[in-house]
Amino acid sequence: QNNMSSNSSSSITPKSPTTSTPPKPTPQPSQIPSLLSLTHQHILSQTPYPNLPPSLKTQHSPQSYANISLQFHILNACSPYTSLPSNLQESHSREQYYTALSKQMQLFMHPYPYQFAHLMQNTLRLSPFEYYYQILAQMMKKELSYDTLPNFTAADVHRLLGIGRNQYIDMMNAARSKKWQWRFRSKGMVNNLLPQEARVDQMEVQYWWLVEPVLSIPHEQFAKMYATFSEQEQIVIGQVKSEGKILACRLDLEALKGLYRRGCLYFTVPVQDSDYIVIPPLKGFIMNRQPNNDFEKLLYDILVTMDERTSVGELARVLERDPMMVRAAVSLCCRLGFAKKKVKRPHNLKDTLQDQYLKEWEPLIDAYHKDIDKHALTDTVSPKLDVSGMGATAGDDVASSTATTGDSAVVATAQTITSTTAPKKLKRIVFLFDSSLTAYLMMGNLGAGLKSHAVTLFEVGKMPDETLDEFLEELDKVHLNEDDEEGEAARYYKHAITLRNTIRFLRHNSSFADLPNTDGGLDIIRCESLNQLDAGTKLRVLQSNYAVEIAMAPLAARSLELPTVNYRTYGPPHTQVSSPWFKLFIYHCAGVGPKSRLFCKGQRLTKLPRFLQGADRYCITNWTSEPNPVQNNIALQVINETLIHSPVLFQVYQETPDTVVETFDVVFPFLEKSQEQLQELSAQNQNEYKQVAQIMLKLTEKLYLEASFGIVNMLRITRPDKESECKVLPIGMSFGIPLSEIELNREVCESIEQGKLFSQQNREKHHQNMHKMCQEFLIFIDEHIRVQMRLMQEIYPTDSLDFDGEKVITSV
Repeated sequence: QNNMSSNSSSSITPKSPTTSTPPKPTPQPSQIPSLLSLTHQHILSQTPYPNLPPSLKTQHSPQSYANISLQFHILNACSPYTSLPSNLQESHSREQYYTALSKQMQLFMHPYPYQFAHLMQNTLRLSPFEYYYQILAQMMKKELSYDTLPNFTAADVHRLLGIGRNQYIDMMNAARSKKWQWRFRSKGMVNNLLPQEARVDQMEVQYWWLVEPVLSIPHEQFAKMYATFSEQEQIVIGQVKSEGKILACRLDLEALKGLYRRGCLYFTVPVQDSDYIVIPPLKGFIMNRQPNNDFEKLLYDILVTMDERTSVGELARVLERDPMMVRAAVSLCCRLGFAKKKVKRPHNLKDTLQDQYLKEWEPLIDAYHKDIDKHALTDTVSPKLDVSGMGATAGDDVASSTATTGDSAVVATAQTITSTTAPKKLKRIVFLFDSSLTAYLMMGNLGAGLKSHAVTLFEVGKMPDETLDEFLEELDKVHLNEDDEEGEAARYYKHAITLRNTIRFLRHNSSFADLPNTDGGLDIIRCESLNQLDAGTKLRVLQSNYAVEIAMAPLAARSLELPTVNYRTYGPPHTQVSSPWFKLFIYHCAGVGPKSRLFCKGQRLTKLPRFLQGADRYCITNWTSEPNPVQNNIALQVINETLIHSPVLFQVYQETPDTVVETFDVVFPFLEKSQEQLQELSAQNQNEYKQVAQIMLKLTEKLYLEASFGIVNMLRITRPDKESECKVLPIGMSFGIPLSEIELNREVCESIEQGKLFSQQNREKHHQNMHKMCQEFLIFIDEHIRVQMRLMQEIYPTDSLDFDGEKVITSV
């Protein structure tokens, strides 16, 4: 229990008279995925050991196969005992299985398995406090970094033990300062440094949670504890033991926390398939993300795909995950405060038992629903269920927090409420951004409130329409002073301002009325979070929730990886559009561009190509990074180092030291100036405009850009002795809405509205045009690679290619 009962570590009697014991945790967690990859198909199909193919039998004994099967069901599925294959149920008792489950989950630092709380508490006598205490004790003895603790585990540790990053570092420093005592008596020091009971003073308990008694405390021990209870605590424990399961709001809150601290009761956070969830901005989130953690991945998948219009059951179907696991994950998010369940406010009617609550709960109930109303737009709530007579029995495996109607363990929601039929789910617009935007919002020192939203955007990866008002309030506080219009700081301010303008432009815009089945709402999603979803899930989320997808421009290379070529996306229509291949394709279509060579990965140069020699500066672009200008004296060294890891596009950037080069961007769809507007320009500007217009008209024709939007990056080259003359070259292109410059952002938004680019006709034209462009682009790539490279995911060049300023040729 919370006071560190020694019974929790007692030995377990095997189910059968054999000498088998629960399998010991594997000391090398990194080995588990490789072992499972060899046998997981046979484990899923419950293939008995005698029927395994000979190749697997040579690698596994019957016992090792059973152990790997057990580890798979624990770590990959967190399966209840009743769903285990018959051979595992025969070799392991219920108690043995859950003991092994708790040990494996502690080894991998997973969150406490609250879905099995009644078994953990009443059979194994393992409370959440003791579970996390043991994890922290092992971390301290091994002197592990706090960063090894996964995100959601760290959040629950902080909630129950009050130990965060700073507290953990302080404890480790205090322990190490003892030197020899820490080296030889670390166990005793750990016990002295760690708290001995749960921290309940700041712990949030929601009124709709259920309270259940711990039944495993021996009678004599409980009698001694009962004598120390206050009068109110005695009343509360009597009610809980009498009813077995009771709403938290019907009990005294301070007495509840006192009894929880003593380990006499525990809380169940009930979630059903029919429930709806709201994701508010993250507060108190601990950023310790761990790779290869399946349950943590599920939690992140839920945060990025969940919205208040999707029920928990629908979410499980979208993710194609076990509904029990999804309910358990949503329940944990609600417990940690990262999600809130939409429940109808109770009225405290005297004639309805389930609606009664103590007066002291009223401010907490008001605060809960005020927060829900702030982040929710629809009135969908959980359906009516009765608390009495429903719940997990002693023999059930699945805890009440994850049961659904029809299961053997059915749980009540917080109160009786009128069943509400969910309205027809309308689609929205989604704005896709990459991690660079969250970095600008966090690093720019733009305000504490904005920084917390930036953390939400990075960690959750999504901000739904329901929470954008609060986000916009923080963005409205950002102002760009005249003194800050240049430099690195200006970049942060400009991105915040253009993001605000873009959200306001896209959200509930009446000129987008042609978008079918939409409510006008806008969600913003981080591409990298979307990429973590399985390909099928990603496609289902986009198709079922959004009428149109719009990307920021430019997106970082490979940040948006769509499962199929998605021509309805107003962003990169193909992953190769962000590669150097597309730059060469642009030059090929425009018939003009900087002199360039695309080198193959692994090449080694002793000198620069002849037609590129003599320039003062060059631009080096590898397969996934932004262009990097370098001086001629180090160009050879840099390109050789880069070619070890990636193909490289090598381009002339500045021919002579006295040449002035400037980059600028041109919006498409391109609108030609009238004759009157042209006459207002100076001779120098007229010359420049004619070159720009010629390039843009060619690209619009060859790349079919008339129904799409974005920017073309240009390079202006001017010689001091010929200031009236300049040369303009295209150097790149980005699809979507730019956030780098305020005026550029405004121009693109105006072109969308004035050109009615989201009309039915223009959307269809955009889809058709992007299909044609991608076909021709892929044919261009196909013509310049060898046959064996065409099926590879990364389409790297197989021969060096040159662009001589007019056309693309294979270099000799």
